[in-house]
Amino acid sequence: MVYVRGAGRRTKPTSPGVMVGSLIVCSLIVACSVPSSETASEGFRIVNGSAQTLVLGDSLHLEAVVLEPLPRRLTGEVAWGTEHPDVIELGPDGTVVPRSAGTAIVTAEYLGRWATVTIKVSSGNSPVASLTLEPPLMTLVTGQRGGLQAIARGPDGEFLKDAPIEWQSSDPGTVRVESGRLLAGRPGEAVVTARAGNQSSTATISVVESNVPPSEGPRRAFPEAGGFGADALVRCDRSRVQVLRVTSTEATGPGSLASALEQIEGDRLTVVVFAVGGTIRGGLELRSGCVYLAGQTAPGDGIQILGTNGAAAFSVDRFAATSDVVVRYMRFRSTKGESGRQDVVSVHGGARMVFDHLSVQFGNDEVFSIEPVATNGVSASDITISNTIIAAGLMPHSTGSLFMSPKSNESLSLSGLTLYRNLWSHNSHRNPAMGRVNGVEIVNNVMYNWKGNAGRMDRGTRADLISNAFLAGPWTRANGREDRIFQHDTLGALSTVHVSGNIARPYQPSPNGDQRWVVKYLAGGGPLPASAYVEHPQARPLVPLTIVGAEDATTAVLDQSGASRRLSCDGKWIDARDPLDRRIVADVRAGTGPSTDSEMDDPSDLGGLPNLARGTPCADDDEDGMPNAYEARFDLDPRNAADASEDPDGDGYINIEEYLNGSRPR
Repeated sequence: MVYVRGAGRRTKPTSPGVMVGSLIVCSLIVACSVPSSETASEGFRIVNGSAQTLVLGDSLHLEAVVLEPLPRRLTGEVAWGTEHPDVIELGPDGTVVPRSAGTAIVTAEYLGRWATVTIKVSSGNSPVASLTLEPPLMTLVTGQRGGLQAIARGPDGEFLKDAPIEWQSSDPGTVRVESGRLLAGRPGEAVVTARAGNQSSTATISVVESNVPPSEGPRRAFPEAGGFGADALVRCDRSRVQVLRVTSTEATGPGSLASALEQIEGDRLTVVVFAVGGTIRGGLELRSGCVYLAGQTAPGDGIQILGTNGAAAFSVDRFAATSDVVVRYMRFRSTKGESGRQDVVSVHGGARMVFDHLSVQFGNDEVFSIEPVATNGVSASDITISNTIIAAGLMPHSTGSLFMSPKSNESLSLSGLTLYRNLWSHNSHRNPAMGRVNGVEIVNNVMYNWKGNAGRMDRGTRADLISNAFLAGPWTRANGREDRIFQHDTLGALSTVHVSGNIARPYQPSPNGDQRWVVKYLAGGGPLPASAYVEHPQARPLVPLTIVGAEDATTAVLDQSGASRRLSCDGKWIDARDPLDRRIVADVRAGTGPSTDSEMDDPSDLGGLPNLARGTPCADDDEDGMPNAYEARFDLDPRNAADASEDPDGDGYINIEEYLNGSRPR
């Protein structure tokens, strides 16, 4: 054994408590990491995944971490040793430089404790030895998008991120494929094949009929819509729009929101407006599509949906019929219930959705999640969550968001997800967590006051993290987790990430330089293998986002996120942020908020649920969803309900949509 630093005895002790991690410094064209421990006492583990291979010319920085009572990195205190100096050069700080092809075992010793890792060295220029498509089975509805990931490996199992992949569909009329992105056409089945060198892999894509045909209309659901879900509603029939008025805050019965949701008609665009403000008690489930829930129309202090006894406030059912959905300017909250009972908002399947300017708080499981139902469900795709506050998950399971494809059904997936200008605050972790998401862009968001780690990803997720702000709060500092941003599991498929322009205060306040700190392995581990970090964004949404710097994004999120506005009777925007949202935003601005588990255990810890005023409804003689004052302002006819479907200026937005947008119809 050749040791390069002395720390304690240089014999192999038997005490547990040390694990060896890695900080990988590799070129952009190779894959490298450290494999799992060959030998280690009970309680040891490697924090950066399964075995891979270093290539000549790379370097690797190993780290040792004490696990108990909490993981802690050791610097300058570890003795590093190897019996294979001909294969690797081992520096006194744990730096590994390959010398020749082969296998080397590295041992770390610290105060009578030890751990080992095995490092393989390849000569490079590896051919593709295996190619796998994930998921191998997928079901889409006509017009829906999806995504496949091709995983190429070399002879020693190393990831080959730059392997050229050729894509082909057996029936382009059923499924078109370009660089792994899918577009479903007519109903049927197609086999998508990926080829790299002599290797190939296939995935079977089933396409089922959609009840929503294409129609003439705008390119976006509303002018500010962006990302993967931006074209929600554009396929819906606007020629005979159905306007349903909510006049009661009762959970069921005439004039209730539940009654309105039961009246949605197939591909006909349904707009639900509110002639009453206040709180609706009892959860709601959406089972139909082509619907716009317009919370901005509620008078008084706006509308709040409350899940009672810890139940969900709002969920989207698992069927394809729930495609084409827009929900704006609404509040969804729950009450204290059993741990893990329900999310506040759950999406179980469907496509083309936008959730914008929502206030979602007090989950007993997650606060806002998307996961297709594994049994008799459909995939979820092309969804945007924007300008939304996702906060105050309740202990003992205070978690923000879980976005994932089901583990028990590989044929279903979550793909095409946009998370833009949202605020996650006062959630212990999962801000958000992602598993096998085939394309997610996380852009211009603010994450504040996590306890464990800000977010997490695993199972081959493809993610872009661009110009986000991770701001440590009292809960973060009390647990020493300022540097725990996105953590990656050590098991399962490696994810691929693009990271740029992010900041973390106080850990990494600069948006410049090496951004690999954004995504690292669990338990204080080092960066992922070099093959995991890609130079350019991977997401290709229909409508690209407008991206600003992380500091400017923070200002915009704090000023505008949540159900922060509503429409006046003449169609002008007025401020409407409620006391709960104001308190959460004030905590972010001041650096205050919960610092212990007991301070995030009940809604009362943040002042309780707001008591929202019902307000006075706007006069609307023809009940077409446009108040008399708005119609008078723009010379429309307040006695003609049919003009809600007209488009005088020819911009694709019919009159009722112009009112919802706060814009001019002519």
